[in-house]
Parts: sequence; structure tokens; C-alpha cells
Amino acid sequence: MQEDQPERILLDRDRVVAKTWYNEERNRWEMDLMAISYAISKKLVENVRIRHDWGAMYVALKGDAKNYYVDLKELETMFEDFGGFDGLYLKMLASGIPASVQFMWIPYSELNIRQQLLLPISLSYECLVGLWKSAIVSYVREWIFEKIQNINDDLVMIIVFPVVDFIIPFSVRMNLGMAWPEEAYETVGSTWYLKWQSEAEMKFKSKNTEGIRWFLWFVIRSILYGYVLFNVLLFLKKKIPRFLGYGPLRRDPNLRKLRRVEYFYKFKLRRKLLRKKDGVDPIASAFDQMKRVKNPPIQLKDFASVDSMREEINEVVAFLRNPRAFQEMGARAPRVSRSGPFPLKFEFLWIKAIS
Repeated sequence: MQEDQPERILLDRDRVVAKTWYNEERNRWEMDLMAISYAISKKLVENVRIRHDWGAMYVALKGDAKNYYVDLKELETMFEDFGGFDGLYLKMLASGIPASVQFMWIPYSELNIRQQLLLPISLSYECLVGLWKSAIVSYVREWIFEKIQNINDDLVMIIVFPVVDFIIPFSVRMNLGMAWPEEAYETVGSTWYLKWQSEAEMKFKSKNTEGIRWFLWFVIRSILYGYVLFNVLLFLKKKIPRFLGYGPLRRDPNLRKLRRVEYFYKFKLRRKLLRKKDGVDPIASAFDQMKRVKNPPIQLKDFASVDSMREEINEVVAFLRNPRAFQEMGARAPRVSRSGPFPLKFEFLWIKAIS
């Protein structure tokens, strides 16, 4: 029996190795899902390395230097009724197989859509954070912030604080917490304004501000600082005027044209409703709802009553031109025409159009 045991181990190992193959596209060795369970049960596995997202693991067999890839998501789906990967993991622990979770590189094709979309953003963010925290950028950033803070302290000490002290009375500044008490019995709480004033005064007194060189340099820095600040505010005024309180945003000309078209159609609808309320003109709206027919089967000239209608119209026209001749013949005025002023209705408009 002891002589047959090495042969049995080699036979089991050959069976497991027969279920492995080399993936040239991914450049890795892979193992069949059925073979991994068989290898664990026969204690042929030396160690297992699990990827940090629990999506794959690499299996190392005893006496073999290769690491075989196993897809844990596919294994979870295939052995779902038998406990999935959790059952396999408990089986490895029971067999004494060392298993460790390691941080590994994940192929881009194995990511889902959300992870693929977030990957460029995350990489860009990490690159920007790394660049921002680099030694050169940190030095330049601190140098710029220090210069800006020094300019601000000089400006507030020479211009802002004196102007505020001159404009606002001392009693008002005391009530607002913007001035130090002059009498011993007066007390005032520490406010952000007094703290800011004290810090700026300490920094300002530590500088050598008596020379003409410092004064000229202060004027140059103030002009550059004001120019940059003015352009920044001008840019913000153009881009976000409503946020800064500069009035409404500029209207898009296309939207203005659209509103004009909407107003025109609303005006037409309102005028149509008012005309319908006052009364419909049959002459203007007689053929509006009428369907136009191209090449009708019966032409207008084929009607027998066209000639008689033409004669009646001619009689009306002749009466309008010389009504006295018809009255001498004893004829009455046509029913369409009326004596006296004509009202602005169908008869008058029709007679006016004919004449």
C-alpha cells in the first residue's frame, strides 16, 4: 500500500494538470473549476493567493512553480448549490492549505461598466493629488501663499485699518468688537477682527518698513495685486453675474427668438378667440375648414346652374350701377341689396366685392 501511494499521488496530480492550459491572450496559466475542488480534496495544493476584490485566485500545486488562475465569479455561479466559494474556502481551511488575500492588479476587461468609467477619473484625481503634494509644487505653493499673505497684511495695515478707523466712530467700533478699549474699566471680547488686526500688526512691525526701497516695492506689489484682482472679479462678473449680484444672466438669442415665436402664436390664438366671440365673418372663414381637392372629378364649369348664377350676379351689378332703370320698369330691388346705409355684414361685403 505504501508503494502504491506515490503512484496514486502522481496519478492524481496528472489528472489535475491535464485540466490546466495556457492562455496566450492573457499570458497566464488557468485551471478548470472542477479540477480545483479535486486538487483540494487530494491535498495537492501548496498555497492559494486570493485577489483583494475576491474576483479571482491563484493556485500553486505541490512540486510546481506555476500559479494557476481561477475565476471565482464563475466558480460562485457554478457551485452555488454547494456553497460557492465560501464552501471551497472552508474546505481549504479544513485541509490546512494556507490562503492569503493580496492586493493585485485587475485587468481592465474584468471591470464592470461603472468601474471602467470611474477608472480614468480616479487615475486623474490621484495624479493631480500626487502632483499637488510633490516637493516642488509644495514649495512653490507655500511661497506664493506666503507672498499673498504678506501683501494682504501690508495692505490692511496701511490702507484698510486706517480707513475703517477714520470712517467708523470709536463707539460704534467698540460695540461691534472692532476696537481695543482705551479705559481700564472697559472690556471687550476677542473677535475675529481684533485677532486678525493683531496678527497683521505683529507681522508688519517685524519688517523693515522705513526705507524707500520697501515703499516702492509695496507700490509695485499693490498695483500688480489690484490688477490681478480686478481681472478676476471682471471674469467672475461675466461668468456668474447672478451669483455675485450683478443682475440677470445674459439671454441666449435663440431663446429670445423662441419666446417671440411663442408670443406671436399666442397673439394669433387670442385674436382668433376674440373674433369668434364678436362674430365670425363668413367671407373670411368660409373656405378655412374646407378640404382642397386636387383634380376634382366634376369641374365647376360642368354645373348647369353656373350660367344662371352668372346672370343673377350680372343683374345685381346692373342694378347697382343704374337702380333707377329697374325702378322705372316696375322691378323691386334684389333681395340681396338694401336701400339706405348698408351694415357691415355679409350682404354689404358681398355687394361691395362684386361692384
